[in-house]
Amino acid sequence: MRPAIEVVNRAWLADSILYKRPMDPKGYSLSRPTSRTAVTEAAQSPPEDTPPPSQPAAPPAATTTTRMDQERFAKFQSTEDGQPLQFHEIVQGINEGSLDDTAISSAGETEDDADDALEQNQGQGQELEQDKQQDQQGDKHSPPSEKDQVLLQIINSGKSEGKRRARILYQCQSPHVEGQNEEPAYNKAILEQLKILMDHYDTIKTKGSKEHFKVINYRKAITAIRALDYEITSEAMALKVPRVGKKIAQKIGECIALGKIKKLDHLNWDQERSKVETLFRSIYGVGSEMATDWYNKGLRTLDDVRKLPDLTKNQISGLKYYDDLLKRIPRAEVEEIGKVVSASATKLHPDIQVQVTGSYRRGQPDCGDIDFVVARPDIDFGGDLFVIMDHILKDLISQGFLVDHLSLPVWSDEMEGQMKHFKYMGICKLPGEGQVHHHIDILVVPWMHLGAVLLYFTGNDIRNRSMRLLASNRGMRLSDKGLFAGVMRGKNRKKINEGHWVAGRTEKEIFDYLKIKYLEPHEREC
Repeated sequence: MRPAIEVVNRAWLADSILYKRPMDPKGYSLSRPTSRTAVTEAAQSPPEDTPPPSQPAAPPAATTTTRMDQERFAKFQSTEDGQPLQFHEIVQGINEGSLDDTAISSAGETEDDADDALEQNQGQGQELEQDKQQDQQGDKHSPPSEKDQVLLQIINSGKSEGKRRARILYQCQSPHVEGQNEEPAYNKAILEQLKILMDHYDTIKTKGSKEHFKVINYRKAITAIRALDYEITSEAMALKVPRVGKKIAQKIGECIALGKIKKLDHLNWDQERSKVETLFRSIYGVGSEMATDWYNKGLRTLDDVRKLPDLTKNQISGLKYYDDLLKRIPRAEVEEIGKVVSASATKLHPDIQVQVTGSYRRGQPDCGDIDFVVARPDIDFGGDLFVIMDHILKDLISQGFLVDHLSLPVWSDEMEGQMKHFKYMGICKLPGEGQVHHHIDILVVPWMHLGAVLLYFTGNDIRNRSMRLLASNRGMRLSDKGLFAGVMRGKNRKKINEGHWVAGRTEKEIFDYLKIKYLEPHEREC
């Protein structure tokens, strides 16, 4: 008879592996609703817009796990015939000392293509164990284990190798180190060719598409390879680098063996099409599908596009300011624009705060556009927030600072008592001769959401995805409205309830609740 299964949180698993014995489940028990009534009651928790208690609840003593976590861990360990061990058999393995902490690394996100995700999840633990064995045997292609600490600048030298490797999977826990994006001393040819592929997918991606995820995964791989202080000499060696998946490793192997990634030859099949579609996609309001459609209809230049009778308002604006919108915005000019917006906001009330987010807040020397987050202490509801937005827009328009509008915030009476985010998108220009038009976004948000909004819009996107993954694996949910605990998920990870708000007034509050080191904005580059 199979032993009964006790549902416990993730801390039980980590501690059991750490101490090489199954811990007493009483201190780790995870209560779950056991009846349809209980599940229904849990699903009726307050929505996001319901104000939380005046102070967030204290962080939980142990993080939360789900049945999906158990299944994911079970896939990392298999029997001799290839069948996955059951969860209770893993417990037995811990008791017998047959498992080590390399097995607990969290499942990463997709590597090259979406279909790599399952392979990555199932194989990660085995790969880590193989790496450890090869290091012990003195594999001539394996660098000394201490050199792995260079990867992604993980500041975790006191931890065991298995825990350190698992930690790499959560990019949100590794700070950006100044100079890591400088010209690398090793693997130049590999990095150059991977970047060409990444840039190609970046030009044809749409949100949520296969190409969108390829761009993210190429960026992860390039970041990891840039951090190496040794030369990659084989496909097998490339596969050992964290965040380099099987298909990217294969391409690296081609680059090493043939001097070129074969995929690059295919990219040159139709250079004219690629060049023209890239030109069309650089117009504000034009995506990949429309760019392809225009090319197929015989359009080849911006003048051809200007003659179209059915352009949208945003596409017309994108063409009108096309040359200006392509220019990068120096930090000094961003600061001047910030002074204009801040002065306008404080005319209404001196306590209103205006912050520039995005790459500017991460310390980059220039930006593609400018994103502002506006909030006033203790102002959380729609009616008051819309007044702030309305005042700022009217004042900036009257100054001639806002010259064109791409998206205006909308008001309805039911928003009066709700916690709403109001967003404006438009074109701005500083006063004076020779000034350039720039894309500007202004977001007015509830004070209690300010930290979550700053975290979300500061980025970068890889670090944001990592923090959301970390929160999800701990039974929480992270969004631009805050961190929510007690989230229940059913089949296919579909949310049964929204959870309850626990943090979000400040960024540090969120880091603290997730129990990870707070990173300053300039440390969040990936």
